[in-house]
Order: sequence, then structure tokens, then C-alpha cells
Amino acid sequence: MNEQQNSGGEPAQNAGAWGRFLAFLHTMNAFAGLLNVMIGVIGALFLVNEWQNRQAETRIKAIEALSGSASQSRAAILYLVQIGADLAHQNLTGVNASGLRIQNAAMSDVRMDNADLNDAFLSGDLSALSVRCADVSNLALNSTQHARPIDARGARVGSARATIKSWSSPALYTPAAVLEQLGKNIGQGMKGEIEVAAFLSKVPGAQPETSLPYCLYDRLKSQGAAHEDLCKGMTWDGIGC
Repeated sequence: MNEQQNSGGEPAQNAGAWGRFLAFLHTMNAFAGLLNVMIGVIGALFLVNEWQNRQAETRIKAIEALSGSASQSRAAILYLVQIGADLAHQNLTGVNASGLRIQNAAMSDVRMDNADLNDAFLSGDLSALSVRCADVSNLALNSTQHARPIDARGARVGSARATIKSWSSPALYTPAAVLEQLGKNIGQGMKGEIEVAAFLSKVPGAQPETSLPYCLYDRLKSQGAAHEDLCKGMTWDGIGC
């Protein structure tokens, strides 16, 4: 009788053990799946972080390249605009942006004094952009923010056939009369600057500013103009000589 009871209990025990083993395997499979998901998430976060680090590093290098050669600066500006970089408050003095077409730019308070903007197209937030003493030959400019004017004092066109294609923002400009007097003082024509002044004087909201930008003083001085002649009745960035 005992032997029959024992022989009948063994299959039940084996079945219970097999069920527990299958439950263990199911748990392990679930754990393995969760572990794979966790590893995948960690890997994805690592890749995102690595990508962000590389993008930040590339952005820094691109900003550094803005003051490089003509080809480097053009490529750097295009890259930064394409990734939606905020260039606000950047100092891009002397940058070569000739021929570039830049749309939806975030360039408020950017300084592009003495820049080469030949045949360029700029659009976006250009509030308080400074293009003092820049070459704006055939420039097309479309600012979406008009609260603060663009400083274009001393800007010029570089050749007889050049002009400004379009300009849709209030601007600070040097009056033609001031430029004519400066030209008489130094015995040098200011035709390129006067042409820009004549154009900007007709732009809605344009504001004449008799104080000349110091970058113009530096350029004329380097071309041989005497300090005394540059100072006759002139103020430079609000300061008399």
C-alpha cells in the first residue's frame, strides 16, 4: 500500500518541480528582456550624449573658424545656421560672408563690422546687427525683428556697379553730408559710403547718426589719411578727437 502511495506521489512531485522550473525560465527570460531594454536605453543615452558632445565640440570649432580664411568662414557660418545655432552676440568682425544665402538666422546683436557681404542674402532675427564699415555690395537683407535698428554707419559698396539689392529694417546710417565733409577734409572720395547713405536714408524708420564709426577712422588712417584731417569737425563713436 505504501509503495503504491509513493509511486503515485512521484509524478505529482515531478510535475510540480517542472512547473517551478518553467516559471523560473519564464522569469529569467523576462529579466533578460528587461536587461536588454536597460542596456539598449543606456546605450542610446550614451550615443545621444556622445553626439551632443561632438556637436558642441564642432560648434566651438566652427565659431573659431569664423575668423579664418574666406572659405573657412563661409563654411562655418553655413554649418552653424544649418544646425540652428544661436549666433546672438557673436563678434564676427571681418568675417567673409560673400555670396552666402542665410535664412532664419538667429543673429541679434551680432557684430559684422568690416565684413565682406558682397552678394549675400541675410534673413531672420537681425535685430541690432552691426555692419559698420562692411562691404554691402548687392546685399539683400530681410530682418524679421524691427525693434532695434541695424547699425550700418560707414558701410559702403565696393564698385561703381554695386548697390544694395534690398533692405527691410530700420537702420542707423551716416548722413551723406557728413561723409562729403569728411571726404573734403582728407582729400579722398567717399563715393561708396555716400551711395549706401543715400539708399538707407529712404528706408522707413532709418535714423541718421552724425557720429562716425571708429572702424572707418582706422581704415582711412591705414590708407594714409592724417589724424588732424580726420578730426576736423568730426566725432568718432561719440568722441571728438
